[in-house]
Amino acid sequence: FAGNATSFVKWPHSFVKWPETKSRAARRLLLAWNVRSPWARAAVVMLAVGVMMGSYRQGRRSVRVHRERAELQTFLADASSRGRLLYVCWEAAMPFELVSPLDSLRAWSPLSLVSLTWTQRTPWHEEMNRRFGVSCLARALCEREDVVLIATPRHRSLFATFAKQHFSEDIEFVESNRVGQKFVAGHFQRRLNPGDTTARSPAAQPR
Repeated sequence: FAGNATSFVKWPHSFVKWPETKSRAARRLLLAWNVRSPWARAAVVMLAVGVMMGSYRQGRRSVRVHRERAELQTFLADASSRGRLLYVCWEAAMPFELVSPLDSLRAWSPLSLVSLTWTQRTPWHEEMNRRFGVSCLARALCEREDVVLIATPRHRSLFATFAKQHFSEDIEFVESNRVGQKFVAGHFQRRLNPGDTTARSPAAQPR
């Protein structure tokens, strides 16, 4: 202890050397910042702003994807409670990109799903049509409430035009399920004329 006391008497400033060193380093950094050119300082500021904005946007996107995944899982979980329905997905209208490789595919098993893509002529597609007694999928979409379409507003408009041209059917879309902002599911029914409250599609009539 005596030796330490002697050292303190001889060199009292050695105990404040570390704070002084940090202060000198800060002054050197400030001096280096001041001597930089305006272009270098602007580049550093822009880089910092870009990193902050990118982190903020990525955080918002992660929150949105998490919410949309939860909505899709809820839709799949409720599939069995909605009865026996055939879902027809128009191209990539259903957000398959929200499905993680780590997700369990058991949630998809109650969902009878076909796609209006190149799979229409596959045995799997034909077997699904046979189960639901569908010989013409386009006609079934026009007339049956148990055949549910998942499509964008543009595709629904195109199909309504198709039905009018090929089947002379004036139909309208009736929404049944909405999964956030990603997709809407529903069926078509014959559009009622003003004052006509009895004309309904064959699927809507009692069987």
